Amino acid sequence: MKRTIVKRNFSLSEGSLNTWFALAQKSDVTNLGVLGARLFGTQYGFGQMKNMFVSMTQASGRVINLPARSSYVFSLKTPIDIRVPVVDVITAPDSNGNLGALKQVIEIVVGDSYLRRNQLLLTSHANNAPMLRLIEDAKPYSDVGFLIRCVVQDSDETAFVPYDAIAPGTYLVDASSSVADELAYDYAGVKFGGQEQYQGYIGRVRTGVKLTDGFLKAEAAAAMEGRNNTMTYEYGGASHTVAISEGAIYTEADPGEDPQALRAGTYVSRIEEMVYQSAFDRLEMLLRFGREEFMVDDISNTKITVAPGFYQLVQEGAYMQHNGSIDFDALYNFLSAYFLSTTKFLDRNIVLRMGQGGILKFHEWVKSKAENSPFTVINEPGFFMEKVKSQFHINSLAVGYQFTVYRAPNGLTLTAAYDPMKDNRHIFQQTLPGTDFPIESYNIDIIDLGSADSDVPGAMTSSNIAIAKDPLGEEYYWVKGVYDPYTGKAVVNGSTVENGSKMAELYVQTTGGLHVTDVTRIGRVELNV
Repeated sequence: MKRTIVKRNFSLSEGSLNTWFALAQKSDVTNLGVLGARLFGTQYGFGQMKNMFVSMTQASGRVINLPARSSYVFSLKTPIDIRVPVVDVITAPDSNGNLGALKQVIEIVVGDSYLRRNQLLLTSHANNAPMLRLIEDAKPYSDVGFLIRCVVQDSDETAFVPYDAIAPGTYLVDASSSVADELAYDYAGVKFGGQEQYQGYIGRVRTGVKLTDGFLKAEAAAAMEGRNNTMTYEYGGASHTVAISEGAIYTEADPGEDPQALRAGTYVSRIEEMVYQSAFDRLEMLLRFGREEFMVDDISNTKITVAPGFYQLVQEGAYMQHNGSIDFDALYNFLSAYFLSTTKFLDRNIVLRMGQGGILKFHEWVKSKAENSPFTVINEPGFFMEKVKSQFHINSLAVGYQFTVYRAPNGLTLTAAYDPMKDNRHIFQQTLPGTDFPIESYNIDIIDLGSADSDVPGAMTSSNIAIAKDPLGEEYYWVKGVYDPYTGKAVVNGSTVENGSKMAELYVQTTGGLHVTDVTRIGRVELNV
């Protein structure tokens, strides 16, 4: 019988007792745990997509017996999906098909409810259109969606977004958040992965940083549960006596790593890690996609400042657009022109950051150069061949090559480097016709065309590119009321509490803006089709 996947979706901005039971559902059947299998193309986040499949029966390295049982739940890890589906656009576009100019409020119906005021959303045009800033929390609108009200995130009053960048059927991307310099109380919700199981129970929780007393008490009870199963197995460097998917949530992993499992009883401490990590994920998106903006928050009457991100700054640097007809000679001529008067002669090692599509194109360019060279290219027997171990033959061989570095005339060295975000089709939704790659995969970013000839007084680095931070603007704190978030227990000794709320709140704030000393030393070669 073909097994089907049953998904149960949750969309919450504040944790509650219901959230806990959504994460830690108990069942009569034996749960085999998460065996490390992932579906290709469903593990999204700020990192790269994972492989299509990981062995579902051998990921844990052993078999769990099922004494006196015949039914079970088989679990797969599910991703953090930062996309927000667009259901409808209420605001009508102007005669040119655009919205948002002159800070026009744009009303959009989306499929998620966790979005909050001052959260920043990328459109489907990513770096070719400004982000959208929410001016209110998402509100229920209909049985199919939630209403968000946004303005364009740009200090340029004429900035706009094309209608087709936010049209129904496209996705907005939960990219970042931007709060006031003072009296900042807004926060962005945090998304968690869940578990995908055959024969039921999938949970995906989007939780904020407020935990109810019921949630905390359930957490405390789980922490005090005994683990009396005598069978153990190893996972994540620790020994477990129950299946690790029982009462667990799953967070996004770094490329090449398994998502980490969070067992019942340790949920609160991992929430801290997730919220803190989320702050830096959002900072990363702001450094890439932010548009220069200065505005006054209409609630606190204090200013909001957004530093320009790389994609805005680079348009003043070594920036070139092409329609796909560019060749290697044109790329070399474009880059070498920036060394005529801007850097030292020997400082010409350039790293080209691309997606997989761009790296393959780079290989083809260099390969063509090598094949058409008037000089003899060494290709002795075995030059591209090596002996490898294999179960099929004692004399197994491997052959193949890929060009990743090109040493051009006048000391210019070009090195291909992989930027996983460029292949993320949730962030970059426009694909190159005839391929499965996003257009962004073929775009080339150059973070530094050599060293800066001068630095900024007081800076801790002489690098041309850095992050500017306000050390007094960093915040990380709990607001504890009647219940302690670490123990889940109420105050019973008559001592004072921070407030009378039965909720515990966690807030993280970090600061940062992309600093570029000399914009002529950053570059981008952009495919425009």
